[in-house]
Amino acid sequence: MNWTESDEKQLQDLKEKLSSAPVLSLPDLKKEFDLFVNTEEGIAYGVLTQEWRGYRKPVAFLSKLLDPVARGWPACLQAVAAAAILIEEAQKLTLQGKIKIHTPHDLKTILSQRAQKWLTDSRILKYEIILINTDNLELTTSKSLNPAQFLSGEPTEEIEHRCLELIDMQTKVREDLEDTPLPYGRVLFTDGSSRVVEGKRTSGYSVIEGEKMEVLEKGKLPSNWPAQCCEIYALERGLDLLKDDRGTIYTDSRYAFGIVHTFGKIWEGRGYLNSKGKDLIHTELIKSVLKSLQKPVEIAVVHIKGHQKGNMPEIRGNQLADKTAREAALEPGEPVKILKLEKIPRKEKEEIEQVFSEKEQKAIEELGLHQGEHGVWLTADRRKFLNKALARKILTEIHNLTHWGTQGLCDHFLRENLCIGVHKLAKAVTQGCIICQKIKQKVMRKTEPGGRELALRPFQNVQIDFTEMPPVQGYKHLLVIIDHLTHWVEAFPTKREQQK
Repeated sequence: MNWTESDEKQLQDLKEKLSSAPVLSLPDLKKEFDLFVNTEEGIAYGVLTQEWRGYRKPVAFLSKLLDPVARGWPACLQAVAAAAILIEEAQKLTLQGKIKIHTPHDLKTILSQRAQKWLTDSRILKYEIILINTDNLELTTSKSLNPAQFLSGEPTEEIEHRCLELIDMQTKVREDLEDTPLPYGRVLFTDGSSRVVEGKRTSGYSVIEGEKMEVLEKGKLPSNWPAQCCEIYALERGLDLLKDDRGTIYTDSRYAFGIVHTFGKIWEGRGYLNSKGKDLIHTELIKSVLKSLQKPVEIAVVHIKGHQKGNMPEIRGNQLADKTAREAALEPGEPVKILKLEKIPRKEKEEIEQVFSEKEQKAIEELGLHQGEHGVWLTADRRKFLNKALARKILTEIHNLTHWGTQGLCDHFLRENLCIGVHKLAKAVTQGCIICQKIKQKVMRKTEPGGRELALRPFQNVQIDFTEMPPVQGYKHLLVIIDHLTHWVEAFPTKREQQK
């Protein structure tokens, strides 16, 4: 046996490692746990420890990527989501043992006073159940050094801060901006309209003087503007009319309200990029409204629920603004302003190669499609049959311009195109939109008064129902199917209500 210096060194290293304490210790379920929480660049970091002879020994190092919606929040609100996620992970090790949460953020105050602007009711309820209503959990705001801050490298933020002030500083475009009416100054109501009338889309806006209930300004807007653009432009004109003055502006647009009060400042700091690093849809219009927000001496932008009934001044003013905007959209003449909306270039669409899967090729044969110009497969009613890659591109373009929901996207897409699994594709596009997930804006086309919207082709929409009849040879029920467009009726006697 040849014992070398290298072997001796390895033996000494082995003895040292065996005699020294390991990096992580085994959890003792009889003792209390301490969980240190921190966030950095949209990632939740945590260190789970237990006290041992006057020291805190680490039991586990935790890290979780926050969801896209939470990554767009201010740092203090991200800490709320991070704490909730890491508690669920830590409980897998503690087995419902007592946990003490250490974080430099005041989580209880944030949940009670600032969460309503950013979080949906379901999220708030979820976080309150995890963080506040759990018996074996204790929240503490710690000013001492947080070990979780070093899991991502050197800490980039100060430990001591006031969460409410920091959130306001990160989200308010101007410090004195209020979301409740001012007790003095002028009162304005703004609204925008974009709807389809006799097959043509019309858009307009209006600004109403609240004291005299008269129209200050109204105008026709480009027909390709969605409702959100019209409402943002209306708010911008209201802010311009309050230049060097004091006043309150009411709007029923949650999107426009959110731009000036919450994510507008964050977008400005990011260079008008979303959380995925892509350009915003209406960048120039957002820049204009944020610039106009600096013109009044004192300003409050207040959100009011739309389409209410009553005689209160706020409701009457909003009703008049909505009516005037609809009328302005129908006025003849040129629009007051032209905004170039960003669209997917036509070349980018053409470059997508139409490669069909086996399932799609089988559908082409079963549907009896024929090839038109440029090798495009067409249905009998001249609709294009597209593969999923191209269909997703088109659905994304439509949603970026309109922010319609899943059903609205499908209805608009199926007017000229056809694709297998279009509903799943549309649902994925809407769920991946950061703006829609933040404010839950549903820009869906409304059903015409008087019932369901008529179908565009036979058997697009069918009505199915069961009715009972006197028993005859075991048949007790009647299944009735009616086509919405042709009113063709099919009836089948059945023995059970669940008959297929």
